[in-house]
Amino acid sequence: MTDWQQHVREALQQSLVVRGGELQSDGEWLAPCPFHKETSGSCYVDVQRSLLHCFGCGKGLRSLSKIAQAFGIGTSVPKGSRRGGGKAPEPVQRSQQAQRPQGCTLTEYAEAKRLPVDFLADLGCSEISYCGARAIRIAYYDVDGTELPPRFRVALHGVGKLRSKKGSRAKIYGLWRLNEAQRASYAIWVEGEERAAKLVYLCMTSRLLDRPVSPLMKAQSSTGKNYVVEQTLRFFPTSAYYALTAMSERALAYSTEPLAHRMLVLYEAVGLHEGFATYLIRSLLSEGRLRYETVEKGPDGLAPRLIEREGPTGLIITTTAFRIHPENETRHISIPSTIPQNRLDGSCTP
Repeated sequence: MTDWQQHVREALQQSLVVRGGELQSDGEWLAPCPFHKETSGSCYVDVQRSLLHCFGCGKGLRSLSKIAQAFGIGTSVPKGSRRGGGKAPEPVQRSQQAQRPQGCTLTEYAEAKRLPVDFLADLGCSEISYCGARAIRIAYYDVDGTELPPRFRVALHGVGKLRSKKGSRAKIYGLWRLNEAQRASYAIWVEGEERAAKLVYLCMTSRLLDRPVSPLMKAQSSTGKNYVVEQTLRFFPTSAYYALTAMSERALAYSTEPLAHRMLVLYEAVGLHEGFATYLIRSLLSEGRLRYETVEKGPDGLAPRLIEREGPTGLIITTTAFRIHPENETRHISIPSTIPQNRLDGSCTP
């Protein structure tokens, strides 16, 4: 990453804050769209990947300078920058910079990827010294298990974070596992919304915890959000989730379907505005159970009845709405789609 790019990205994030943008995760924002008038933020901006997509008007950009200009940020190149006609650094300085990586330890990499150090070590990752800095040696193997030229992770972020030996040809990681796929007679890969599929998978796994994580898939119509969820659910038994396209106000209270350590899946839940069903969902997510008392008519007249539904239960929602009820929104993690409708080839292909 050049100084110019870093400067523009910092200015862009400041502009997003001023415009009322909300930080979703590292470098990812939801903000009011600069291309049409609106009060709520429907524009997804990934500062690190130089990506913009508006769920409202459908506008999309994949250029850092164009995104910055859309938010009123000047992108003129400061003197001394290598971009444009500015004076470039001396060749000796560039060579010295190229040989001085930021450094990356196995522990730092494990924390960044939320993976155990032992797991990475079992995959053949080891910590070495590379050009005077700490780096990670990533082992590559051929189909027959023969070791191939390794790659080196020399930094956590930025351009050039991965390096290879001079003259070595790039190989696909994981070739040695093809024999396992051949024995199993199938292989599974993800094309398109890889990040969304992984997040939904992890959220499904969290149903076994005391407090499951509930994802909220947001995207405009026909961008494959339901397909991503449906294909991810194929990795789990039907006992792990309960999928619905709609339900009545009190269905959650009266249903006999078990909810403990399961995911409730609601497809195309447009808005989930005020209502008794919304209240029951909030209670189930927050308290981990439902206690609903009602009055029913029996042989002896009206009598109270206490309905108890045991959790904990997670909730997966797909919606075209930019926001759902505020008290429900805070109980989910938002997963915006990053594939514009006109570029969709199939969000998740197993």
